[in-house]
Amino acid sequence: MADAPSKVTGIGKYTDDLVAPGMLFGFILHSPHPHARIPDGEEAVVASLRRDDLAAFHAVWYQPAAAILAVVGDLQAQSTAAMIRRVFGDWGGTGPRPLPDTPPAAVPPSVLRAEVRLPGKVQSDVIVGVPGITRRDAAYYPTMMANLILGQLGMMGRLGERVREQQGMAYYAYSDLRAGLIAGPWWVRAGINPRNEAQAVASIVEEIRRFRAEGPQQDELADAREFLTGGLALRLETTAGIAQALAEIELFGLGLDFIERYPALIHAISGDDIRRAAERFPPTAYAVATAGPPL
Repeated sequence: MADAPSKVTGIGKYTDDLVAPGMLFGFILHSPHPHARIPDGEEAVVASLRRDDLAAFHAVWYQPAAAILAVVGDLQAQSTAAMIRRVFGDWGGTGPRPLPDTPPAAVPPSVLRAEVRLPGKVQSDVIVGVPGITRRDAAYYPTMMANLILGQLGMMGRLGERVREQQGMAYYAYSDLRAGLIAGPWWVRAGINPRNEAQAVASIVEEIRRFRAEGPQQDELADAREFLTGGLALRLETTAGIAQALAEIELFGLGLDFIERYPALIHAISGDDIRRAAERFPPTAYAVATAGPPL
């Protein structure tokens, strides 16, 4: 494991105590990667921007080739098409939107640690994580289900049950997989008593280690399948939910028959598939970011 955590200073200029651990995580794991950048921008960079900079960015990124329009409701196709042409017909652009040049973030060679201490803060907020995958990755579905069982299903999954409920090591503990056109992080977030930081992180890592070795139980697998297939059905009960689903199908190239295929996709994922997906989260090579009170 790595030695003492690095003390990152100045982060309070850009973040509050809830955002700080995410920024630290980006700094230590993803740099030099877009996810390591502060979403609100660095003061010097924002101050240097001029109108022409914004106009040039808008011309490339806010134009028809970069847009998806999903329309759902009690509408007629012909009149809807006419309305769209009337509103957007003169909208022009400079060609297809380029994605940022984003080399994949590498799994760290060992445990990387960083922390920031914020005066007046009472609770320590911690992130333990590794680089994730894109939405188009072939391993997305088993990895998504691994994340669901590990730290979301029910009362925050296995992490919520064991680290929070049984061990009392965290006020909250859950996992999150952020998979889009660019691979985001796969991380565990937890709120911890500052006196228990090291012990709580050890409990989180041990639960990840156990899940990698055992995979899901049959009842967990059944619950995950029912949750995902039932959740899609509920989502499609509103026009907003249908529009969002259609936009995601187009954005990620899932195919027009995706909704029909979705239940079979989920039920085809086995416990062994999920266990193998969990191997993407090594218990000996990850990043830990902590934002807490002065010790």
